[in-house]
Amino acid sequence: MKPRHAAALALVGWYLMASADPSLPLSAWKNLGSFDTVTQCNESELHWYQHLNDIDHSWSAKGYPGLAQKIVSSLQCVETIDPRLAR
Repeated sequence: MKPRHAAALALVGWYLMASADPSLPLSAWKNLGSFDTVTQCNESELHWYQHLNDIDHSWSAKGYPGLAQKIVSSLQCVETIDPRLAR
């Protein structure tokens, strides 16, 4: 591997993305966090999954039935260089 390729790989990070409407392009999704490794991103995804499941009943009682579950089902770790993030 050439040194410039190694440097480029070192700049890659991860975003945890979510949307209440997964049909939207990824560039329109909400960034829930930035991470150096996919492992860190996956750990945060688990945290958000648990948090959203905990508040789902509360949101449903406030007139947003199923919203937290929609967001939970959309959680996704995406590389910072993913072309789908371009606006």
